Amino acid sequence: MASDWKIKARSTYCCTCNTPFKDNQKCYSMITYGKDGYTRTDHCESCWQSMKPNTNAFSTWQSVYTLPPPPPPEPIKKETAESLLRQLVTRSDETSMNVAYVLAIMLERKKIFIERDTHKKENGQIVRLYEHKKTGEVFAIVDVDFSLNKLIEIQRQVVAMLGGEETNTQTMNQKQNNINV
Repeated sequence: MASDWKIKARSTYCCTCNTPFKDNQKCYSMITYGKDGYTRTDHCESCWQSMKPNTNAFSTWQSVYTLPPPPPPEPIKKETAESLLRQLVTRSDETSMNVAYVLAIMLERKKIFIERDTHKKENGQIVRLYEHKKTGEVFAIVDVDFSLNKLIEIQRQVVAMLGGEETNTQTMNQKQNNINV
C-alpha cells in the first residue's frame, strides 16, 4: 500500500516515558511493520536500554536529538498601497498628492476602488471621488496632470514607500526608453 510509506518524523519526546528530548541528547529510533504499516518510535537512552530486543523491528538506529531552530521572526510588515494611501490623503504637499493619485489608480485597477464621480475645482484641478468597494469609504484624490517623465519619478517614490525593490524602477526606466525610441 502507498500509505505504508507514511512514516512520521522524529518525535520531540520519548514514546516510552514521555520525557521531552534535550538538545544534543542521544536518542534511539525504531521502525516496526504491522497491520497499520510502518510505525516509528523514538526513545531516550534509559528506556532503550531497559527494552527487550524487538524481533519485529524493521530498522533501529541511534542519533543525537537536535532542538529545532526557533521560528523565524515575523518579517517587517511592508506598507500596502491602501494603508499608504490612507496616510497620504491627510497631507497636502505635492509629493503626497502625486503618490496618492498613483496609488488610487493602482487600487482602482485591483478593483478595490471604484471611481464614483469627478469634480472640477475653481483653480482647474480635477478631484476624483473613489469609493472603497468593501468599506464604502470615499476618498477625494486630486487628479495630477504630469508627463511620463514625471510618472517615472513618482513610480520610484511609490516603490520606495511600499518597501519594494529598485528592480521595479529599472523595469519602468527600460519601458520608458523603449517608448522614446
